[in-house]
Amino acid sequence: MSRSQIKTMLICFFDIRGVVHKEFVPQGQPVTGVFYIEAFIHWLSRQECLVIEERFKSKGGISGVIGAIDGTHINVKAPLKQADSYTNRKLSKSMIVQAVCTEGKILTNISVGFPGRIHDARILVNSELYKQVTENGPSSLFYNKYHLLGDTAYPNREWLITPFKNYGNITRRKTKFNYLHAKTRVAIECAFGLLKGRWRRLLYLNKTKIENAPKVILTCCFLHNFCLVNNDTMSAVLTD
Repeated sequence: MSRSQIKTMLICFFDIRGVVHKEFVPQGQPVTGVFYIEAFIHWLSRQECLVIEERFKSKGGISGVIGAIDGTHINVKAPLKQADSYTNRKLSKSMIVQAVCTEGKILTNISVGFPGRIHDARILVNSELYKQVTENGPSSLFYNKYHLLGDTAYPNREWLITPFKNYGNITRRKTKFNYLHAKTRVAIECAFGLLKGRWRRLLYLNKTKIENAPKVILTCCFLHNFCLVNNDTMSAVLTD
């Protein structure tokens, strides 16, 4: 892709009129650059699942995994009237991004725009991912054989496997599974670390209008995938 094409693409993205989460897509407004989004942030096809499952399985031996899911906080300048909604458990103001990624840290699904106070489980239930699973059935995304890995903040589902909870009497077998689960699931934590490490704007979004913050976040997610697909790697990784 030429420099001029990349420039045109970025202009389209920074002028985007809509974002992933439905609350930030006003009725009747156009979405500029949507074709670029779908080109680099899209769900896996059946054929792609075959490859991704094998790569995940090589990490911890767990079969059927095609993605790791989690949320990350992006510090933002919250509106005074909505400050409480954006105050997270660390007492800072943030917006949450829920994402699914492959073992190679490529993002395959994103939900953007949730205030920092909202719990991960609630974000999942209100995401387009969950809506599609509910309305069209798990097979519409997981093809009757695959699933995601998520931490204990999420509900355990046929298509979303979480670790065993430890109430003090957990067995060795379950402890080992939890270890392998975490070893495999770490891909999403690495993806978020790479995303923030490369696009430092995400360390704090000082946007006058909070509704513009998701546009920047979505753009950075797109660029994250764009760089990985084009083998533009970097070593700087941030941890939450």
